[in-house]
Amino acid sequence: MRIAQLTYSTKPRGGVVHTLALAEALAARGHDVEVWTLGSTASPPTRGYARGIPVVRTIHHLDTFTTPQLVACHDRAVAEPIARLCVSHAVSREVEQAYGVRPEVIANGVDAERFAVASGPAGAAARAGWRGQLGDYVLALGGIEPRKGSIDLLEAFARVRDAHPARHRPTILGPVDDDALPALVAEARALAFVSTKEGFGLAAMEALAASTPVVARDLPVIREVFGDTVLYAATPAEIAARLDEVLRGDAPTDTAAGPRARPAPTRGSGPHGRTSGSMRACRRGACDDRALVLGDPRRSCTGPPPTSRSWSMPRAP
Repeated sequence: MRIAQLTYSTKPRGGVVHTLALAEALAARGHDVEVWTLGSTASPPTRGYARGIPVVRTIHHLDTFTTPQLVACHDRAVAEPIARLCVSHAVSREVEQAYGVRPEVIANGVDAERFAVASGPAGAAARAGWRGQLGDYVLALGGIEPRKGSIDLLEAFARVRDAHPARHRPTILGPVDDDALPALVAEARALAFVSTKEGFGLAAMEALAASTPVVARDLPVIREVFGDTVLYAATPAEIAARLDEVLRGDAPTDTAAGPRARPAPTRGSGPHGRTSGSMRACRRGACDDRALVLGDPRRSCTGPPPTSRSWSMPRAP
């Protein structure tokens, strides 16, 4: 089957990582896959859409806009495809309530093995490199923006620092190479995943695969995906308290947040615990703009520029 996947960027963050990994998985099954990114309005994907080529859209989460043009674009993006997918039931229900259609749910996945390897003996040297550079650290992955809960996280870190004066200030690490990411995640004392709105939680699933405790925002979608495998918090004070529990070794050991006592996400108690491990986290050679603690770094990618025609995924022989 010929498949074109449309995404908003050539820089694989969030849903773009999923898009590239899914393209590789489909190509490995023998499909002819191309990944299309943003370009001019006269580009072939845009003209093809106008000609009525069937489009299936994955809705990661719903946004709230105030600019009329963006509101209209957002509504068309949900209403016009012939079918819709969501990566969680929570978002699927939101779409149904807002638009009267119920998308099918196909959960995200991560390559659990590469993160598990990073947390074991084979990853010891790489973890030591991060420990030598950063010391004892809590990790957050993503951009600085309201949806990621950046201000709440900064306030929580300030509270944690009051309780642990020897700890350093938040550090923006910048871009992290894909091959270096698993060890960075595995060496962290905890992953702080405090977004105010999410569609799934790939970073948290990567952390669990690396045996790293997760402190997550208490959202319905996170409860759905991760069940009791993470520690939950709703406010900066609660985020700080949960992080403090992990740093002191007081986190419950019967949850994934217990120090190095979590089950792997492929065995997790969340409803989607067995969906991970299906895809590589990022396409070989692509850049990754996720950052330590807080950041939205940008760098040029080794792949085509944003106006390029497509990326072709070679089919398996």
